[in-house]
Amino acid sequence: MFSGSPGKDGLCECEGCKLIFVGSPPSRTALAAERNKRFTGAWRGAHDSKVRGETEAAAEIMAGYFAHTQNRRAVLNAFDRNVLDAACGLGFRLREFQRYGWYVYGLDPSAEAAEYAQACFLDVRQGWIDEGASPDRTYDLVLFAGGFGGIPDPVEAIKRLQKILRPGGLVFVSIGGDPISATLFHYSGESLRRLFMENGFQVLEEGEAEGKPFAWFARKKDARAPKAKVAAEAETEMKPEKKVEPEAAAVVKEA
Repeated sequence: MFSGSPGKDGLCECEGCKLIFVGSPPSRTALAAERNKRFTGAWRGAHDSKVRGETEAAAEIMAGYFAHTQNRRAVLNAFDRNVLDAACGLGFRLREFQRYGWYVYGLDPSAEAAEYAQACFLDVRQGWIDEGASPDRTYDLVLFAGGFGGIPDPVEAIKRLQKILRPGGLVFVSIGGDPISATLFHYSGESLRRLFMENGFQVLEEGEAEGKPFAWFARKKDARAPKAKVAAEAETEMKPEKKVEPEAAAVVKEA
């Protein structure tokens, strides 16, 4: 997937995209155990500051989503949109999305985090997005507010995103916030951009927050399609097909 010679610290630099990665990565089990350490004892702890921080982060992400989809940078009601937080932790961001009408779904490698979020009545599963562990549905927004650097197979994760995004759907990625022991890939803004662009996405926005890169992505095939067609396809995805009862169909036929 990526090629490079390991240095003394065990890190490699990809010869093509310049991505820094761990030369001898730990197993998924070991990675999940490292992430679990962040959430051990969550049942007993107070989370006031964490809730505030992730609530603010969720509001900023929602404002970014509407800036790119409706040219209005504001936190608006979602009107039945689906969001997947692919490294959701204890689910505090999802709770804020839920307040604005989103249907919320979560995924996290940590069993401790998933169990906590489930106890808060959130639809959260334990697992990795590159293994297809996300709920079997399509999404208007998939976000990685941290956690993307710990995905063992990022190319496969992006292929999965291609399949689960609704027409016109967006991906938000911010790097940072994870312990170094649970990080496999150390993304710069450039390497993150190249990874997505080489796998069917275009960049809508990129920048840095507290010295760490973030970016908004959309599928290239959505950008090539006429906006009216994308909107129509998204509407079809969101509305179930209406069934005509046999009696009603007969009346229509007779008329």
